Amino acid sequence: LPAFDFWTKVIGGVVFLFFGLVLFFSNGQKDRKSSPELRPGGYWLAGFVVNIINPFTVVFWTTLAGTILVENQEGVVWFYGALFGTILTTDSLKVLGAEWLRTRLTAKIVRITRMIAGAVIGGFGLWLLIQVGSGAIK
Repeated sequence: LPAFDFWTKVIGGVVFLFFGLVLFFSNGQKDRKSSPELRPGGYWLAGFVVNIINPFTVVFWTTLAGTILVENQEGVVWFYGALFGTILTTDSLKVLGAEWLRTRLTAKIVRITRMIAGAVIGGFGLWLLIQVGSGAIK
């Protein structure tokens, strides 16, 4: 569908270009007083709850569990135990990694990273718009 390709590239190109420019030119500083301060365990709990209630995660694991249940009914308990253990382990590692990274990130590193990400995202948006302008849609 040429019309679909055209509008997908136009809208996607504009959105990517916009977000790329915002990332590139923003300083990334936020008011620390406006964000709530959580104790270290609070970050872990917040991440765990967000991961558990994420509908995509729930649908994925429920579908996988249904497949296992059809093949092996006794394996479901082990599956959910391994699933819970995996989520606990990965969430704990993410919290530890974030704490480690927080102590090493400087404003300069954040700014450079945002500029690189903005350039890549904006460049992709520009590439989509150039495709539309050059008639590369078939």
